[in-house]
Amino acid sequence: MKNLFILLFLSTPFLWAQAPIDMDVLVTYQHETFTIESMDKATHTVSAKMTIMNEDGQKKLGVIVIGYDKFRKIKKLETTIMDAVGTVVQRSLKSEDTRDFSASDGISLANDDRVRVAFPRHSQFPYILEYRYEIALDGFLSIPRWFPLDPQASVEYSSFTVIAPKDFNLRYATRNMNVQPVITDVTSFKKSYAWEVKNLPPIKVEPFMPPASTLLPHLGVGADEFQYGGVMGKSATWRQFGQWYLKLSENRQTLSSSKVAFLQDLVKDAKTDVEKAKLVYNHLQETTRYILVTLGLGGFQPFPASYVEGNQYGDCKALSNYLMAMLNAVGVKAYPALINAGADAAEIIEEVPVTQFNHAIVALPQPDNSYIWLEATSQTQNFGHTGDFTNDRMALVITPDGGVLARTSGTDVAQNESVLQGVATIDAMGKVRFEIARIRKGSTKDNAKSAYASIADVDRKKRLLESFDFAAPTLISADFSDLENRDDTYTLKYVVEAARYANKTGVRLFLKPNAFSKTSTLPENGTPRKYNFDFGYPETRIDSLLYKLPEGFVVEALPQPVKISTPFVEYEASIIKNTDGTLLYTRKYIQKVQKIEAKFAPDLTGFYRQAAQADQMMVVLKKL
Repeated sequence: MKNLFILLFLSTPFLWAQAPIDMDVLVTYQHETFTIESMDKATHTVSAKMTIMNEDGQKKLGVIVIGYDKFRKIKKLETTIMDAVGTVVQRSLKSEDTRDFSASDGISLANDDRVRVAFPRHSQFPYILEYRYEIALDGFLSIPRWFPLDPQASVEYSSFTVIAPKDFNLRYATRNMNVQPVITDVTSFKKSYAWEVKNLPPIKVEPFMPPASTLLPHLGVGADEFQYGGVMGKSATWRQFGQWYLKLSENRQTLSSSKVAFLQDLVKDAKTDVEKAKLVYNHLQETTRYILVTLGLGGFQPFPASYVEGNQYGDCKALSNYLMAMLNAVGVKAYPALINAGADAAEIIEEVPVTQFNHAIVALPQPDNSYIWLEATSQTQNFGHTGDFTNDRMALVITPDGGVLARTSGTDVAQNESVLQGVATIDAMGKVRFEIARIRKGSTKDNAKSAYASIADVDRKKRLLESFDFAAPTLISADFSDLENRDDTYTLKYVVEAARYANKTGVRLFLKPNAFSKTSTLPENGTPRKYNFDFGYPETRIDSLLYKLPEGFVVEALPQPVKISTPFVEYEASIIKNTDGTLLYTRKYIQKVQKIEAKFAPDLTGFYRQAAQADQMMVVLKKL
């Protein structure tokens, strides 16, 4: 499902990565037209003209990416390259300028999604790129969203037009722009809905800004009726769209009698439905793995539960369907839920009830009308934990009566914690040996696991080394064995040495006790902040390091403790001398709020400046 969703939106060449404010591309015009001939036939045409200013612009927007499959076929792709004054230097693509390959993500067993990529190149900047392509659709599930602006481009003119039979009712809504369509009669049978924008500047990039997907102006359009893969559907409401998905899932939850007997024995001592669900969820994690299988309607239709039972693998829909079948077998009610997953994913446009989703999870209804959300593709995620991949956003729960929108559970500062505990031994030359255990939970655990789980051990050690913010670290050992656990916490243990961590000057050692955490600062250039802050998730970070001094050294100077507090974030750091001569450094950083209004930028700027200075506090040791 993930690949099919991505390719639906890659049918426009604009990629939504952030870029410097300096303009890399000037888009002279960009036109998109989606023409609905009938329920089972449509055409999507895209044309654009842009000036590529430099290599960065060439990499970002000078590449044309078009997704297709058995329901979407590329009928035309034309390009023209002109020099800066408009003289044509290349009128058609050379064979070496295009690539065609499977849209496999590296873990796909079978996949009929494909991508055609065109690289119309010119060696002298700036140059002008003009292109046009056309896709023929055998039925359509949704009309592509229109994003008239890319963060790294300035746009002079962009338009989006939908041409549809007059008896087609369209629903549409915009985000981050107020543009109404011009509706005209094209023929006695068709209407045109046209939106346009002019003179859009590129997105100004700021530290800790919200994801570009939440800032870009965009339009969502949907038809009240559609046909996809020969299956008719209605989407005037989310309830109706959910009923179409239910139709795809009919008669796909049958398990073998032996599997049902096993599951019922597994939960025989459980007292509640939640206890039963935990046991079944653990069994799913122990016995299945995620592999993408998308053939035909496989991008939306789950494979039967019997398929996963027999093969022990599936994609998000298949594994979710299998989990529901197992839960149903032990009397626990569960529903599929469609969601737009990803830490930077845009919120769905609720007024347009069409597919805006790239992932499937499972929702367990609770007596208080809330849900417990289960991620069926993870072998290590805790029961009921969503993480920043799917938390705090609208999901479409597919109930027996159809689709119902519900927001997934959010997160708070108590749920996301990173605690570093360690012992640091200093020698007389300033070498320090750190023996560290870092314990994470919540989203901090998820992110740490995702950074290390899918790479080889040698690459894990390399990545860990790159995370240290001091000179010439030597990694002595690292224990990644906790990666496979399904506990609430994840612990990474390692030993690292730094030959000259403490600066030796004569008979003194100058030691910076904060070795592993660094506060980012905000620019103080006098320019008012434009966008609100988004720190990803609220969290608490605690460092505790016990320093053992070299023989013959005493403390000559200790810094004063520091405590800084705002309504949104807190910081404190101190180092004390223990009775046995060791030094204990503690640092606490609490990001109490994830999202903060831009008007508080001066307060936050001051906070981070002071915290960054406190991170540099120094201890002076002297040899007797």
